[in-house]
Amino acid sequence: MLADLPDNDVNNPWKCNDSEIESRRDIRNWRVFSIDPPGCQDIDDALSIQELPGNRYRVGVHIADVTHFVKENSLLDVEARSRGTSVYLVDRRIDMLPTVLSERICSLRSGTDRYALSVIWELDENGKIMDTWFGRTVIRSSYELSYYQAHAILNDNPEQKEFFGDDYAPLKADLHNLFNLYTKIRKKRLSAGGLEFDGPEIKFELNEDGDPINFKVKKELEVMKLIAEFMIFANVSVAKKIYQHFPDSAILRRHPYPREDRFDDLKDAAYTKNIDIDVSSNLTLSKSIRMCKRNFAPNERKMLSQLATRAMQEAKYISSGMFETHEYYHYGLAVPYYTHFTSPIRRYADVIVHRQLLRAVENERDEVLGVNKLEDITTHLNKRNRDAKMVQRDCVKLFQALLLKNKTVISDAIVSKIRANGFLVKIPKYDIDGSVYLSDFDGNIRLPDDCLSNYGIESPVTNFEYIENQNKMIIYTEEKALDVNLLDHLTVKIETKESRSHLSTFELSVVSFGSDTNEVVEDIYVEEIPEDDIHQYVNDMKMDFEIPEKTEHSKNFYDRFQEFEHTDIQRDPLELSIPRKTDYQLVGRRIFQEEELERKLKIKKLEKATEVRTNTANVSTEDKFSDEINEVKRKVRVKVVRRVKVRKKARMKKKP
Repeated sequence: MLADLPDNDVNNPWKCNDSEIESRRDIRNWRVFSIDPPGCQDIDDALSIQELPGNRYRVGVHIADVTHFVKENSLLDVEARSRGTSVYLVDRRIDMLPTVLSERICSLRSGTDRYALSVIWELDENGKIMDTWFGRTVIRSSYELSYYQAHAILNDNPEQKEFFGDDYAPLKADLHNLFNLYTKIRKKRLSAGGLEFDGPEIKFELNEDGDPINFKVKKELEVMKLIAEFMIFANVSVAKKIYQHFPDSAILRRHPYPREDRFDDLKDAAYTKNIDIDVSSNLTLSKSIRMCKRNFAPNERKMLSQLATRAMQEAKYISSGMFETHEYYHYGLAVPYYTHFTSPIRRYADVIVHRQLLRAVENERDEVLGVNKLEDITTHLNKRNRDAKMVQRDCVKLFQALLLKNKTVISDAIVSKIRANGFLVKIPKYDIDGSVYLSDFDGNIRLPDDCLSNYGIESPVTNFEYIENQNKMIIYTEEKALDVNLLDHLTVKIETKESRSHLSTFELSVVSFGSDTNEVVEDIYVEEIPEDDIHQYVNDMKMDFEIPEKTEHSKNFYDRFQEFEHTDIQRDPLELSIPRKTDYQLVGRRIFQEEELERKLKIKKLEKATEVRTNTANVSTEDKFSDEINEVKRKVRVKVVRRVKVRKKARMKKKP
């Protein structure tokens, strides 16, 4: 594996090869810059923008060309595939690639020549794509900006003006042009149902020994959304390109529609302010979330966002040939095609996408890995991503426990769910979720005598009752009763409970009902999306190329679709939130129902024939027809599995 790594040391630093530079588009004279968290070492993306005549812009997203150094099926490639992703923990980072690549040779550091794979668009002033170029480039990043630096420049901070000197004015102009395009591109995507949630991200402050001494919830800046939006923009463009070239084996990122019943907690919480959450589509859900932002305090909004996120299904990598076209849709981002292209240093899926994009650009038809192997790899990558998220979550919990170890902390909490014997609460200050119990296992009430003093009730609690149909808890005292509803505030005590064999946990107990923290509902501006913009986005998102021909087993599905395309399932895009794709789902369900009826009729006929014949025939005849019934069931079952899961013939051949 070491032999696969390029030489790079103090005496012999790695440099770009002259012959390789000649084979690439040389844009080292462009003003390219990266915007990342402070102290970021593995920089895998950078941006550029240039003004063109006619109110147009040339915008580039430049991604580290990892595939130039990680050759397909090399030992380095096999190890990266096995790891699947980098894992970011509180106090360390476990890289997918060796440090010499992730932090040095591949990382797009400023002032050094680097190989990149770029997506360069020509956009009009409204962010509409007029032309797109994909290919290998060589760049020289001019600046490594942190989010806070970019934010300060956009807000004309005098310290940044002094720091950058003569470079400040052109850099500020670039950031403002990008910001103007970002607002329009984002507005279009949100108009089709793109979802945005307020999710807290914790940053720990560690001492010299690596122990946590403090932490804070990171504030989200608008420039963070800017970078994310252009990365989404690039991922969508690349997804279309590789799917056009490899309709049966493009690696895509799919986010399925969530189940409606999983939104019950969110609906119950929003209804406390008489807001009905409409989850019939991502567009209606997005509108409901915007309504919540106007009516809830900041910490309550974060909790509602968390409840909405929990209701979602997990986004997964797929091989395009294993699913029908309508199933590629990304529910959360509201885009019909999506992939991961922008982080090859830390995600192996992006490495595969880079290889597919290069073959598409060079018009090579050799598939990367092949259909069957690609499906196995996507399954592996999905598992590795899930494992990484769980490890990261547990690591945060561990450091939270270390921070609060041997301390008794009193804090405000918000009721997120009501149970028969207590509450689930969210503690915004520490980003802790936990259970609060009102009684012990023997039924003894475990509440302080003065827990209702915030409401002027001095007598102790005598009993409590959970009213399930009203989703509230009634607290009884000798004086009067108190109703506790969702999103009500409690004051709780947090204690760390250590374990010799498991992760430390938090034990929460009620100090008092109500809280000294009185959050105010802010008068915030929530942008409304005009319906004309929604229709415009629907038109813009239509494929600018013909959908490639599907494989033999799925042709019948599209033939059947044509029978229904101009009938009663045509709907307004405003209602569907995405063009046409929901129609496929309706047709798929309809076809499935027809096949199910056909299956039942076949079995019923065979069972009737069996009954008639077995009255006059021997046992062997009955066995014969029973076998025939089972064979029909088996054939139809295989047929239905193919319809629903849309497995390829190659997949079926794998089975012995």
